[in-house]
Amino acid sequence: MEDETVRITLKLMGDNKASLTGLYDESVEGVWKEETVGEGFEKDGIFASFEFTDYEIKFKLLTVKNGFQLMNFSGRKKNAGMTMHTSFKLKRGNPTLRRIR
Repeated sequence: MEDETVRITLKLMGDNKASLTGLYDESVEGVWKEETVGEGFEKDGIFASFEFTDYEIKFKLLTVKNGFQLMNFSGRKKNAGMTMHTSFKLKRGNPTLRRIR
């Protein structure tokens, strides 16, 4: 069985609102905030959080030239007694997300 290529769109909008389309065949709205992602204390990245019906996910994104680099992708199931987010292993480590205007 082959993996398929899926286009995922992450939009970061004003008022710290975000939208995510294409992941798990759903569109969902969430929130984002500037945060320290790399080393040091400088706010050099973004945390984006999204809640689906049965689970929630978080993206940890480092700001790079012309986009973001995905540093961590984590999630947890709701209503399953899970309180901590678990990081997902990506097939390609820390992919760069291209900025499209």
